[in-house]
Amino acid sequence: MKPYYEWDEDYILNLPPGEHDWVEFKDARSIDFSLPGGNEDRSLDVLSKQISAFANSGGGAIVYGIKNTRPGAAREVDDAGGITLNLKNGVKEWLEDVIPNLVDPPLVKFNVYTVGGGTSGSKIGAGKALLVIEIPSSESAPHQANDNVYYGRVAGKSRPLGNRFVMDIVNRPRNPKMKLTCRVDPEGRYSGREDRQVPALRFYCRNAGRVYANYVNGYVWIPAALTDAGEEDDAYEDEINGRPYVRKYFDNTIKEIVGEVERYYGRTVGMMKEPVYTSRYEPVLPSRGFAFSAMLRASLDELVNFNGEELLWEVYADNSPPRKGVIKIADIIRER
Repeated sequence: MKPYYEWDEDYILNLPPGEHDWVEFKDARSIDFSLPGGNEDRSLDVLSKQISAFANSGGGAIVYGIKNTRPGAAREVDDAGGITLNLKNGVKEWLEDVIPNLVDPPLVKFNVYTVGGGTSGSKIGAGKALLVIEIPSSESAPHQANDNVYYGRVAGKSRPLGNRFVMDIVNRPRNPKMKLTCRVDPEGRYSGREDRQVPALRFYCRNAGRVYANYVNGYVWIPAALTDAGEEDDAYEDEINGRPYVRKYFDNTIKEIVGEVERYYGRTVGMMKEPVYTSRYEPVLPSRGFAFSAMLRASLDELVNFNGEELLWEVYADNSPPRKGVIKIADIIRER
């Protein structure tokens, strides 16, 4: 689909027929109250509901100046020839002034575009235009219309939302949504002998939400038969339902070298220089993530013996509720 600012008369008239959640078509009288039967207060009340619905439901556009036709029929510019451009001393400027306060909280991001007739066969009249009001999905949702009702787009219509849907919207944009995936890296490390390579589990913690995460930490539980805690500072022996696991900790901190220090290791080794690190949290932006690993005891050939085993994980991100999940070893093997 073209960006809204590139829409012209021909493109609008050839949009898919029918009603859609992402676009609403209205005739000129719905906003141009200078026409017979038009009413400014009624126009703004209806527009308020539509803005609430689009802002609460992923965004979309309202196109004014299109004739009301039967379902499936071709779209046409209505008989008025569009909306009067000098309405209220400039219809675009007027709408840009009134739209923010047609919902509560006020709408911050939106655009109003005028589409004039560009061809000899245009049905848009002189001094008139089609109006395209772009309403992106709002980070301040849910927005309440002038009648104190919350609306959403359902089956191509702007409809009142029940409490459950409103609460979903309240929680949706404010919390990061972290997800954990895993794959097998066959070139993990060599175990003791140079001829026996042991694979590693490579984890990726991804932010699948729309809000970035400042602080992320969590645990992954790996069956003890697959790995061991060893001398790692972030791995511990654990037990779930009487079965032994290794619990591995992870977070979104990164270490940076800020200098070095000399340490004395006895007469045999003497003085050695060691790096000095500082740690900080690296925010995880939407669709981004970070990786960590866990070495395995089993070889790739031996891994198939653990088809029935599962990895368990739990992630905490800022103030959002913890997210939990299960990764089947069989799925990891299948995808490698």
